[in-house]
Amino acid sequence: MEDNMKNFREASNLVLENIYVTDELKRKTLEKCTHRKESIMNVKLTAAFSGALIIFVGIFISLFHKQAINNNNIAKSINQKQKNSLDNESKIQEAAKTTGSSDLGKHSPAASNSEINIKNNVAISEKKNVDIAMKGSNNIPKNKTIDSVKENIEIDSQSRKNSSKASDSILQNRADISDSEMNTEAQSDTSLALVPETLTIEKAAEYFESEILIPSYIPEGFTLTDISIPDENEKCVKLKYSSSSADFEILQSKSLSELSGTESISIGNNTAYIDSMKDEKTGVITTKITWIIDDVQYLLSSTLPENSLIKIAESINN
Repeated sequence: MEDNMKNFREASNLVLENIYVTDELKRKTLEKCTHRKESIMNVKLTAAFSGALIIFVGIFISLFHKQAINNNNIAKSINQKQKNSLDNESKIQEAAKTTGSSDLGKHSPAASNSEINIKNNVAISEKKNVDIAMKGSNNIPKNKTIDSVKENIEIDSQSRKNSSKASDSILQNRADISDSEMNTEAQSDTSLALVPETLTIEKAAEYFESEILIPSYIPEGFTLTDISIPDENEKCVKLKYSSSSADFEILQSKSLSELSGTESISIGNNTAYIDSMKDEKTGVITTKITWIIDDVQYLLSSTLPENSLIKIAESINN
């Protein structure tokens, strides 16, 4: 066996010795190998690109399908809401009809009872008249009986007319009463709406956007009776103090004006001006004191003596 292998090797070596590989053959061999590798790579790239494209298309289709499903769900929910709203409206209308009919039923028994009573009274009166006519027919002549029956018939017709008029008047009175009750309720609601809200110092301060200063000195017998806003176009608040014989007012405003008066005094670190005016008819003197504190103008006016007003003005400070 070893001899045969040795002989085969020697024969193959002799054959291979005569084989010569040229450079051109090497080049072509390398080109074929390279071309084969490139074709393999192209196939792999094509397969990868195709797989990526298939995956992308699948994802796009799934997203589009989900969006369509969401749109369908939204449309269904909107339709359901519209249907529910229509059902609620129909229920409300049915409830309103039921309520209206029940209200009519509440009022109708009284009217029907009154009508029934009137009809019963008419029937009773007719029966009584017939009985009377029948009893009297045995003791009076026939002609008188006929005349009495006619009179009774006329009386009955008149009583029916009177009873119908009475029933109509009863119904009309009830309608008038219900209308008057409705008008009374409407008037009460309107009167409540027209009642102004009481203005307090806190609410006035919120409107004034700063602190409302009040005097620490108030003459005996005076109390704060009113807080008002005399002009909504200007930031101003008026305080009114009253007693049994007189009153005084303090106007605080952020609309500053030039101060003037017949007399000037000092209130704290500020200059105040006093001006008096006499009513020729009554002889009453009204005194006004104006001054400014921290960009707020104060006006104190009253028929009180000047020294009392000065004390009140001096007690108004921060």
